[in-house]
Amino acid sequence: MSLIRTDALRGYSELVSECGGDAGALLAKARLSPAALDDPESFVPYANVIRLLELSARALDCPDFGLQLSRRQDIGILGPLAIAMQNSDTVGDALVCATRFIHFQSPAQAWTLAPGRRNGRVLAAFEILLDHVPQAHQAIELSLGVATRVFSLLTDDRRQVTGVYLPHSAVAPRERYRAHLGPRIQFDAGIA
Repeated sequence: MSLIRTDALRGYSELVSECGGDAGALLAKARLSPAALDDPESFVPYANVIRLLELSARALDCPDFGLQLSRRQDIGILGPLAIAMQNSDTVGDALVCATRFIHFQSPAQAWTLAPGRRNGRVLAAFEILLDHVPQAHQAIELSLGVATRVFSLLTDDRRQVTGVYLPHSAVAPRERYRAHLGPRIQFDAGIA
C-alpha cells in the first residue's frame, strides 16, 4: 500500500466547508479518518486520497476542487523536502532535489525532468505510480497547481511556468485552469 503525507490535504476541511459540504462525511466515504488530518506528519493511503478528491469534486459540484485546494497549499506541505529545496543553490538544483526525494512525500509520486523544446527550458513531468486508480484528475490537478506555486516561490516570481500539460480533458471550465495554472494549457496531452 502506497502512502502520502496527510499534509497533502492541508486546507481540505476548510474548502469543503466553504463549498457547503461535510468534510467528515466525505472522509468517511473515502475510508479516511478525520483525525488523520490533525497530524500533518502522518501518512494515509494515497489511493484513498485520490478517491476523496474525486468524490469531493462530484459531491460538491466543484469540478476544479483540486485546483482550488492547491491555492490553499504551499511548499510547506512537502515537509523536510521543502527545507532542502529552499536551501538549494539554484532553482535547477531545487527541482533536481524534488525529483530525487519526492518519495518522502509519497512513494507513489514521481517527478522527472527533461530538456524542454526550447533552449533553457525544462519539462517537469508528474506521475502517479499506482495500479488500479480509475480516475485521478483532481489529484493530478492538485499536484500541478502546487507545483506552479512552488516554482513561483523558488523564482521569487521572476519566472513563470510557460505551459502546463494535462493528460485528460478539461473537467472544469477552461478559464478556471488559466486562473490557477496560467494561460498556456494543453489538454489530452498524455502527460502531466
